[in-house]
Amino acid sequence: MHMGDMMDRSTSGRRRDVRRVTFVLPQVGGAQQQCSGHCSGINAMCVLKQPADSGSLMRLWTASRDSLVKVWDCNGTQSVESAVCVGEYEGHIDWVNDVVVVNRDLVATCSSDCTVRVWSDQLHGSLECYSGHSDYVTGLCCPESDDARLFSCGLLGEVFQWDLSGGKRKPVESLSKKDVGSNSVYSIACDVSGNLVSAGSASGVVYMMDTRTGRVEFELMGHGDTVRDVVMSSDGSTLVSGSSDHTVKVWDTKQRRCIHTLAMHTDSVWCIEKVDSDARVIFSAGKDGCVYKTDTRDLMCDLVVREKTPVTALSAGHGFGAVWVGTEESSVRCYSDAEDIDESRACTVGSLPSLRSRKIFESTGDCHPLPTCSDASVTIPGIPAIVDVNLLTDKLHVLSKDSEGHVGLWDVAKACKIKEFGVCDFVEKQREMFDPTQSALTWFQPDSSLGVVAGHLTPSNCFSCETYTRQLGYENAPADEKVNLAEQMLNILFSRWKKAKTQGSDEDMTFNLDDDGSTSVFKFAEGVSPAVMVSGDDHSVPWKKSCWEMDGSEDVPEWVVRCIMRHEYPVSKQLKMSFVLMPLKGSNLPSMSQSRLTAPRVLQVQKMVEYVAKRLEGKGYECSKEPIYWSQNEDKGPKKSPSKKKKHFIVLTCNGMTVPWDFTLAAVRQWMWKRPEDLHIEYSFRSSSDSIVLPKIKIPI
Repeated sequence: MHMGDMMDRSTSGRRRDVRRVTFVLPQVGGAQQQCSGHCSGINAMCVLKQPADSGSLMRLWTASRDSLVKVWDCNGTQSVESAVCVGEYEGHIDWVNDVVVVNRDLVATCSSDCTVRVWSDQLHGSLECYSGHSDYVTGLCCPESDDARLFSCGLLGEVFQWDLSGGKRKPVESLSKKDVGSNSVYSIACDVSGNLVSAGSASGVVYMMDTRTGRVEFELMGHGDTVRDVVMSSDGSTLVSGSSDHTVKVWDTKQRRCIHTLAMHTDSVWCIEKVDSDARVIFSAGKDGCVYKTDTRDLMCDLVVREKTPVTALSAGHGFGAVWVGTEESSVRCYSDAEDIDESRACTVGSLPSLRSRKIFESTGDCHPLPTCSDASVTIPGIPAIVDVNLLTDKLHVLSKDSEGHVGLWDVAKACKIKEFGVCDFVEKQREMFDPTQSALTWFQPDSSLGVVAGHLTPSNCFSCETYTRQLGYENAPADEKVNLAEQMLNILFSRWKKAKTQGSDEDMTFNLDDDGSTSVFKFAEGVSPAVMVSGDDHSVPWKKSCWEMDGSEDVPEWVVRCIMRHEYPVSKQLKMSFVLMPLKGSNLPSMSQSRLTAPRVLQVQKMVEYVAKRLEGKGYECSKEPIYWSQNEDKGPKKSPSKKKKHFIVLTCNGMTVPWDFTLAAVRQWMWKRPEDLHIEYSFRSSSDSIVLPKIKIPI
């Protein structure tokens, strides 16, 4: 497992007073959505040899930063030749940091959403969700001789022991709080009996705990930085640890001392995987991208493979001469590896890099030898992760960039990508897509931490944005009809849940929302299945599910229930704004009977022009209207025949600049007025020969 970026991330996984709802837009749709690879980095993996009659050599579980755990059947004759996805575990709402097989029927996972989940290996979904950790859960281990106990570790110095047989959702015992304090724990391992547990901490100390007494018996000190991973021999006599100080240490736990310090890596060591039960031969990998195989007694090591990106997860293909490698990219690769280290090309590794054998290093001109594997025997391709997002000014479209530099445009109301721009400059594309005619308030917080486009909704600010229904493509809707964007999103996300609650479940439901009773004007694209994530609190656990798979049993936050069932939600004062409408000084036009007005933020200037014209015509003025748009090259209205008669066109100005008709009231305030007091807009007449001064807007990027 890899916790390299854990301290740099936001505390999105911690429980909140108000439960947050998040929608997740899939990068692929339809049947490909479940059968595809991960769309973010791999944090952990584990393998299990399958029975002879199972039809596969081994089963592989991959845990990712995309919040999913995928299950793969690995096939071949004598070695792994292919991997087929047979299912996935969906339930966590943040990075999945570790995965372990408790026995052949149970799989346990832990996440940055502060929970531990236990799943059925038969892919029947989550059996239990255990809460108790107060921060990210970073690692798991279980004793080989006992299928009823599980150990977990996390930030804030938490190490818990769980009883899986009793179905208790709270930890049986906290093993570390009294002795470790708030020193965050990043890795955990135990012996075959589960009596001895080791925990690697952020201070570089490895704590050795006796589960029978619940106390830290002794400490192994020597690392100069965070201990990222630990493995223990079955009898508990040997411990191997990898650290951010670039070293791997071998410990004799009976003598309570370090017996070897291995320095084959040139950067942080993030993963350790033992090949045999006595932890004599290990794989190690980390930020330098190198996967080394080392005999910890003879101190011989060999470079198996060198990845282009940091290695974040390892799993040995026990009995098949293979090692699975996961990186910060979304793909997973399997490399064939000999059971024994080739002494003819291996090097001796000591406590300092200078002690390594130079016979290979000098020939490569590098600080690492040539790898034994150049190509992977099996590659499970992933989807490039979304690494950056930008919410456009209409607050309905999101610009994204993936890890390969491809830029795309997403329509939130359709829950899909609507345009691909290829590889291009992300900032320049933001400038190109900038549209000052809109100035909608942000109703969801865009996020790409899971490698996908996601949006967070909270009741305190998500109901602060509305738009005219016609703006969403409903041309026959009443001109003044407005919809609240958050309400529309919640209505479509929870339409299946609402129908199940009110009418019962329907096994024949299709993607046709009209059959679901959804009142939302949002219409997701055909075949697209967005996921819904709901955070937990002191009384509820977090959960994640496809919006089309809800059956009414889900624990939906009360504020969402009020919105979708009773149309009750807090009305934001920001939906409307006050402004002053007066004649331009020197225009000799009359003032309105009421100059201080209140209108929706989304009111378009064109409607204000019509309002002014109607009032002036009522006072005997002859008014003509000639549209003025932000983009003068865009044809947004019917062309009128030229007239020899001199006409007086109504024009609105703000701060001496002509107000474009396609601006909203909020856009005028943000881009033209730029003052805290009420907006002032002035009206006057202009002739066809008068110059038009449009606002000069600096793109805020």
